[in-house]
Amino acid sequence: MPNLVIGRTTIPYAIRRSQKARRKRIVVTPQAVEVVVPKDTPDDGPTSATTFIDGKRAWVFNAVADCQGHAANVTPARCASGNKVPYRGRNLMLTVEAADVERVVITCRSRFLVEHPKKL
Repeated sequence: MPNLVIGRTTIPYAIRRSQKARRKRIVVTPQAVEVVVPKDTPDDGPTSATTFIDGKRAWVFNAVADCQGHAANVTPARCASGNKVPYRGRNLMLTVEAADVERVVITCRSRFLVEHPKKL
């Protein structure tokens, strides 16, 4: 896996070649950095993925720092009845009930309803 070195910071990244990609792009998540390039992008030279990410090094550094900062502030949702769960920009109520079902059934209308099998 190649690395982008910026000062004392080393950022590992992966290169993914895509049939569908029409242009190069960089995807930054809290877990990884990925450079997505069209299938016919050369391995080296001025139009390579390595040259592309090297030209965006300041943006990548800031994006990784922002992602890590946001990830540290996010608390995972607890899955218990009565809690609110973030979903598509809204917080929906979660209800968990034992029911006469063989498998877990999840429905979502104005709230999440999770029905699980009753214990015998």
